[in-house]
Amino acid sequence: MNHLSHTLAPLFFFTAFLLTLLTFLAPVHVFESSVSLLQVAGNTTLNASTLATTAAPEKRWIDAVYGSEEAALVPRSIHGRGGGGRMVQVHIKRKAANATSSAAAASASDVSVKVVFGPMGACYGASGNLTCQAASFTPIFTTMPDLLPSNLIEILPDQFPLAPTALFLGVLSLTLTLTASLLSSLPFHASKLSSLEKHRLGLTKVVVFGGGVGIAVGLIATIALRLQLGAVVNKWEAMEGAADAAFDVSLGTGFAQLFAGWGLGAGGVIFTTFALFG
Repeated sequence: MNHLSHTLAPLFFFTAFLLTLLTFLAPVHVFESSVSLLQVAGNTTLNASTLATTAAPEKRWIDAVYGSEEAALVPRSIHGRGGGGRMVQVHIKRKAANATSSAAAASASDVSVKVVFGPMGACYGASGNLTCQAASFTPIFTTMPDLLPSNLIEILPDQFPLAPTALFLGVLSLTLTLTASLLSSLPFHASKLSSLEKHRLGLTKVVVFGGGVGIAVGLIATIALRLQLGAVVNKWEAMEGAADAAFDVSLGTGFAQLFAGWGLGAGGVIFTTFALFG
């Protein structure tokens, strides 16, 4: 039984580590169109200026705050190589409002829009071209361009304040647990690491207790995100007229991968516990 436990536990931890790590990085770093926690997709009518903001959300933010005047003075902080900052006035040239609106109306078209949310940020875009936010442990989604209906934007999450950090701790715990599990499973007596034989019991305890705590933290964070985003889906489905709307809001495949990862990690802890107390 001990031999079986030492053989299967590292495989379980390795698979769990891959599943949770890739899901944690998606969609900002990997799998931007296939792995997410929440996805919003549908068809809408957008003009050329709105489509342009999907690649330049910061400019859209400036326009939204300072209006659409012919020219605006926007205070910006400029940092030099020496690290010092100074406030300067930056002129932002804009076309006349009536000219812009008429051109936008003429170039309006029906496009498919998609927004996907992940632990470290979101990706958004139209016609299959997605732009991703900068990765963050506290992602904020209120700076994305207005590609969605206002009633849908109101129920979407503004940010993930703590859950991404907890998920990261869970993934980090799996990394350490996998390393300890591999070391405790080595045949020290037949290798150059024979001096580590006396540490086998300590490594096994690290796998059982450290891995158990880390997996529990990651699982709790996953459940919290599932409840938060599941409430978004339920609100949209219960909203009047949502059934006839052109947008579909659904949970992504990321939750299935996270739960599978934590489950496999728990299986590895169980196998190691048998080896420790068996």
